[in-house]
Amino acid sequence: MKKSQFFFNPLKNLADQFDKLVSGKLWLKVIIALGLGIILGVLLGPDLGLVSLWNS
Repeated sequence: MKKSQFFFNPLKNLADQFDKLVSGKLWLKVIIALGLGIILGVLLGPDLGLVSLWNS
């Protein structure tokens, strides 16, 4: 149980800090999520080959 607590606790703190930073600005959260989604899609896409066909 302690290992998962060490992993999730910083993520929860980061999420809380992010919510405080952009509290009430839903449009900013949406734009950040879209940007992160595009970056993740490019990184995991077939063009860069970072993920093999067996893993995708």
